Amino acid sequence: MQEERLKNMEGYTEQLIRMVADNNKIFSEMRQDFKDEKQVNQHRHEVLLTKLKQQNADTDYLRDQVSNQGIDINRRKNSELIGSCN
Repeated sequence: MQEERLKNMEGYTEQLIRMVADNNKIFSEMRQDFKDEKQVNQHRHEVLLTKLKQQNADTDYLRDQVSNQGIDINRRKNSELIGSCN
């Protein structure tokens, strides 16, 4: 009876060792997947930041152009007012 129990325990121990090895393999694969996903996300982040900076530059340029046009319009209005007063 004790030999049978010992064999059962040995069987359970071997099964446990296989389960731990399988678990370690799965964990290792998940860890690699996480690293790969992290790299992809980092690249996406960099691309988005670059696009955002370009859009900010475009917005600043357009804002400056609108401001310059506003200044030109005010100058023309002022020169017309001055011309009409004379």
